[in-house]
Amino acid sequence: KQLAFTSVRNHKREIWTVDSSGKNQRLVTTGFLPAWSPDGKKLAITRFDAKKMRHIWVIGVDGKGARQLTKEGSSHCPVWSPKGDKIAYWQGDARGFGQVWVMKSDGSQPQALTRLRKNAYTPDGSSSNAPAWACNGRIAYWSGIEHRYGQVWTMNPDGGDKKQLTDQPAPITSDNPTWSPDGKHILFDTQRRKRPEIW
Repeated sequence: KQLAFTSVRNHKREIWTVDSSGKNQRLVTTGFLPAWSPDGKKLAITRFDAKKMRHIWVIGVDGKGARQLTKEGSSHCPVWSPKGDKIAYWQGDARGFGQVWVMKSDGSQPQALTRLRKNAYTPDGSSSNAPAWACNGRIAYWSGIEHRYGQVWTMNPDGGDKKQLTDQPAPITSDNPTWSPDGKHILFDTQRRKRPEIW
């Protein structure tokens, strides 16, 4: 019934909500990359700190009760588990190199789900990003060389049973996976035909 979105107004990024009809736009808070909690009562968002590092916060849809969850490195791209008890996210450095992590929805018990991986495809070591959590518990994500190329993978919520779903030669990338509501399909973007497309 509602959408949450990022809007740049008055030279700053803000989180707004709007009815699916396009009516009743309302400012929630400063930040970007909003993600709804399963019960529709909270948003996980990203904000910059004083050192220009990104961190994940949780705030009520009414704009109240803002709480910072991450404080180490740089973190963004939060996504809730189907039960709302955990949040998967990206954590890394200011250059964009990092991995997919998970924590409890109160910010406790953070742990890395992906690790740096070196092979013929990623000889300098891989980065992982863009987590998406399905109703069936699987997490889809991108893995490759940040800002260059990579592929779509899935894994269990504990980081096990990793499977590569796309396989395109460099410099082609397949990125930003998102699940269908029933967990049977994944949308992703790719430029394999030399233009940005959704597959």
